[in-house]
Amino acid sequence: MNTRRSRGLTVLMMLVLLAVVHSYHGIGMPPQEQAGGTPTPIETPALVEAPEPDRSRPLGKLEAGEWVSTEWGGVRCEYPASPRARQIAATLQSRIVGYVAVEGRDIGFAVHDHSADVVCSFHPDVTFEMASIVKVATVASLLNQRGLAGLSAAELDWARAAIVWSDNDAQDILWGLTGGEEGLRMLAAAGGLTQTTPGPDGMWGLGTTTAADQLRLMDALVSGTLLGLDETQYLLGLMRQVVPEQTWGIITQAPPNAVIAVKNGWLDVQHWAPDGRYLTTTWTVNSIGYIQSPEVNYTLAILSSGHDSEESGRNYVEEVVAWVASVVTAD
Repeated sequence: MNTRRSRGLTVLMMLVLLAVVHSYHGIGMPPQEQAGGTPTPIETPALVEAPEPDRSRPLGKLEAGEWVSTEWGGVRCEYPASPRARQIAATLQSRIVGYVAVEGRDIGFAVHDHSADVVCSFHPDVTFEMASIVKVATVASLLNQRGLAGLSAAELDWARAAIVWSDNDAQDILWGLTGGEEGLRMLAAAGGLTQTTPGPDGMWGLGTTTAADQLRLMDALVSGTLLGLDETQYLLGLMRQVVPEQTWGIITQAPPNAVIAVKNGWLDVQHWAPDGRYLTTTWTVNSIGYIQSPEVNYTLAILSSGHDSEESGRNYVEEVVAWVASVVTAD
């Protein structure tokens, strides 16, 4: 028996100990910004048991006779053959079709509503640069290789800085400690992330991934199938803390009483003509995470590019989040 999978229920039960998360950007280059401030300590609430959904089914793998797959306007949903799951899928497809197809901007998203085990996605296999969401995979890789007990006080501080403040210098150090590109490949193999590739020449933020892979990563963390119990609690515990500047992304539609684990990333991409002339700058904006409360229980990954500014990218991501949340909250 896979002992890590057997911890799934315990890990999900412990997730209710987590509070709000959010993180910052970075590209594996000299940072353009660094978040300031000190995270507010989070008090631990009483343990509340939560049901464990079945997360053993990878995205895109359906069992004949048990699961249904439908697609409308590019939004694909996979779900159990039940009226409730079918209604959730149809509602999400009808609400979001057309909205996500904004000319000049690319987006991929994948959401897993654990209450009904519905997975819906749009362009789940399109690759985007990771920016700072790669920091979750980097810390997970370190924990997977060494275990929580094997990390020094300094290494724990760097992990905290990379997730809570999205500190790029800390990420640089962690990237080296995990083996850089090889460390990410090892984590991807352990988590079934078949579409995640390291960036060139140590540029960790320029590595690419897909919404499908990021949903797999969040599902694996939440279910406890990727890391041990202590390591999972530690990483998600880091993700529960946020500096005020970073309250955007999937967090914006969470109920007030929700447990939230979130990591955001963004970077500017300069475009040049073959003769060396500067053309324009566009922005990549990503948000991944998990939201759980008595009303909702879902993991979500939204990756996007082609925005004309960081602000417009954030707004667009949050508008997509609003459409998705309006369905999973209402079910």
